[in-house]
Amino acid sequence: MTFHHSLPDVWVWNGALSGRYTAYEGYEWLLAWEDGIHDSVWGWIWRLKILENLKLFLWQLTHECIPSTQFLVSRHMGLDTLCQCCHKTVEDAFHIFFGCDVTVLLWQSVFPGLVLPQWGTINWFLWLKANIDEYGVMLVSLLWELWLERNRRVFSGIISPPHVLVGCI
Repeated sequence: MTFHHSLPDVWVWNGALSGRYTAYEGYEWLLAWEDGIHDSVWGWIWRLKILENLKLFLWQLTHECIPSTQFLVSRHMGLDTLCQCCHKTVEDAFHIFFGCDVTVLLWQSVFPGLVLPQWGTINWFLWLKANIDEYGVMLVSLLWELWLERNRRVFSGIISPPHVLVGCI
């Protein structure tokens, strides 16, 4: 490679053969990059035949960015990390969906044979993908109902008995 000190530096767009950036070339590059990401990793979430808000919810869950009290406190947006449901331990995403007493009862009622992940061993992406493939929309419905119940307790003080929650799924 030869450098010419007399020539000015120029910007070159690697996404086009000409080296020139155009909005069209940028858009095409972005679509190609995005399609590769979605198809190889996250495509299964976006292709599910469920409501868009549930897809976003699953995406947040797999990225461990559900706004639990621990998540909010870690971002200086709260003070108390105690679970508002059982008042026994820190409320993180694992506790909301698999560790809380109410949660465990619901899982056992709806999916008696399903092996729940243990704390510290969970990989949201792999667990959800494997089990959604097998249990489908019912699993998504249970996760969503657990999230709604948590929010009803936290924001409205409404506590639903487990049999009512099972009826919502």
